[in-house]
Amino acid sequence: MLKLIQIEFLKLRRRTFVWIMMFSALIMPFLAYLLFKYAWDTGGDPVQFYKWSAFGLTLFIVLPVVLGILSTMLMYNENQYDMLKQLWIVPVSKMRYFFSKFFVVLIYSVCFMLVTAVGSVIFSIFLGDIAFDWQNVLFLIR
Repeated sequence: MLKLIQIEFLKLRRRTFVWIMMFSALIMPFLAYLLFKYAWDTGGDPVQFYKWSAFGLTLFIVLPVVLGILSTMLMYNENQYDMLKQLWIVPVSKMRYFFSKFFVVLIYSVCFMLVTAVGSVIFSIFLGDIAFDWQNVLFLIR
């Protein structure tokens, strides 16, 4: 099973669109940075900033779109080159094949949210109004 997951990541590693989607994890922290820097005067409340940057629209809009595109890419690549016929010749069960794809998407989503959390912390440091405190960072990670 781990070998199948490794193979899936090796196939995705070469695709630049996957890296662009991972870079899109910084969209909401950047928009929250702009919002807190120029539009709102919150008095430097870090919890409010982290809620907007990491939990704002990332979980409800950006992440489902990215995961949908990734899932489609995982299946389309093998369908495009007619690799499924060759894959069934190899002694790999269909459940293992399916769960390898599922775990790739799961690992990608966890990495996506970690990049969002790190981006939120970095943009909060750039903001300057928010004092860096480990308790607030732990709130973000939790």
